[in-house]
Amino acid sequence: MSMIGHVRQITPDDLRELQDNPSTVRKLLRRNIGASTEDMVSALRRVQKIALARKDSRVLETHTDREKARAQILKELQSVGVTLPGEDPGGESLSLEKSWHSLHYLLTGKAEEAPSPLGNVILGGTPIGDDVGYGSARFLTPEQVREVSSALNAVTADDLKARFDADQMSAAHIYACDGEEIELVLYYFANLTRYYNDAATKGNAMLLYID
Repeated sequence: MSMIGHVRQITPDDLRELQDNPSTVRKLLRRNIGASTEDMVSALRRVQKIALARKDSRVLETHTDREKARAQILKELQSVGVTLPGEDPGGESLSLEKSWHSLHYLLTGKAEEAPSPLGNVILGGTPIGDDVGYGSARFLTPEQVREVSSALNAVTADDLKARFDADQMSAAHIYACDGEEIELVLYYFANLTRYYNDAATKGNAMLLYID
């Protein structure tokens, strides 16, 4: 099974209720289910084909070529029939798909836990509730969300591009990085930053989980 990373903003009242009754975490996370796993996997396989075709090409790409490939990738993601992550930053959840580990690594330089605040973006937080797929969900307080938002705003796309090294990431055992394109990682990074900014503005907390 694939490991899909998610972040989900919740109100401070929601967080207090979850802390009082951690067994309700799974019910909250399953409240809104988007595209089916089968549809999402099919779309991601088509995205992978686009990435591999670009990798195998010996023609020097122009900016237009890269934008065309990016448009193809986004079209395939939209084909599963759900709102793309980041199109509604105030929505209940944001899926990072398989790019969650690459994002964490490029932000922190580590494959596992890392110091806050950037270490809190995807793999940080305090565990709460039962196993939801690959361990318990973890929560960030509204204060921690504001710290993460500020830290993400200080990171640029060029920073992540400079750190992107497929061979190094593979050696570090970064999940699903083989054939992954930096453009797709940057797409999720932009959505993630907007989502945290929205949560910080609203004074919300955050749930982080992998399923």
